[in-house]
Amino acid sequence: MGTAVALFAHHGYAVLFSYVVLSQVGLPLPSPPLLITVGALAATGRFGMAQALGAVVVACLVADSAWYFLGRARGGKVVRVLCRISMEPEACVRRTEDGIARYGAPFLLVSKFLPGLGLLAAPTAGESKLRFASFLVFDGTGAMIWASAYILVGRFLGRTLEHHERFFDFAVRFAGVAFVIAAVGLLVGRLVRRYRFRRRFATARISPAELRGRMKLGEPFYVVDLRHAASAAADGRSFPGSVQLTPEQVVVNRDQIPTDRDVVLFCNCPREAAAAQLTVRLREFGFARVYPLEGGLDGWERAGFPLNRLNPPVLAHGA
Repeated sequence: MGTAVALFAHHGYAVLFSYVVLSQVGLPLPSPPLLITVGALAATGRFGMAQALGAVVVACLVADSAWYFLGRARGGKVVRVLCRISMEPEACVRRTEDGIARYGAPFLLVSKFLPGLGLLAAPTAGESKLRFASFLVFDGTGAMIWASAYILVGRFLGRTLEHHERFFDFAVRFAGVAFVIAAVGLLVGRLVRRYRFRRRFATARISPAELRGRMKLGEPFYVVDLRHAASAAADGRSFPGSVQLTPEQVVVNRDQIPTDRDVVLFCNCPREAAAAQLTVRLREFGFARVYPLEGGLDGWERAGFPLNRLNPPVLAHGA
């Protein structure tokens, strides 16, 4: 048995628990390679499948409960910080809030399978005031489904390798190297997807200083608040004169968007993901004067510019 496998088999449950906790609190440690390795070892009797599954579920509940209470106490600030540090390009506050608002606690059953959303789901659930008892039940069940899927894949591979002695010995000898290669491969894949995402949705933005200066000169703007209604209401802040619409409402009612002024979009994603994607889509429909607000509402506030309370969501209204 390889040294790495021997060490893992001896201290496996502690290593597994610690690794999953660290990955669930936001460190860039991909869990699937480790869970598949655990499944392969379980197939050969070197690891208890039930114990491994229990360690993963408890680790997820520990980390996710911490994020739940942070989200409940600190609201959207925690979610936005996680969105900023996430290596997944699909990580978006808006998408996570939509999932929780639309499906409630059952969204936690699948959130760990969704790139970029698994890390944001727990604090978003806390921010949405989802009952902690419901959160525990669905988050724990979701963690069990997620872990079982990868562990069963590893178990299948382990069973298959056992019937091919030469490949099995090779796999055991180089299991540690294979794990590192798989983990690095996933990290590189995330970086590549992040680069492609940014390149695809790279678009000219308008800075808070430029927007403020042009507004002071009396230039009209049509400013759209893309934040989820519940998140915006909990925040209470709004851009002066903005209208609150979902990205879907903007697209469906695009014939009501004024064309005699610049359209400015902002969301609560630190990387302006939702605003940038909608900007690209509107430009494909022929709207040339559409710009995401650089830094979103937080960037506007950091620049020291005034904010208002939320306005009613009237569709056709200039800023």
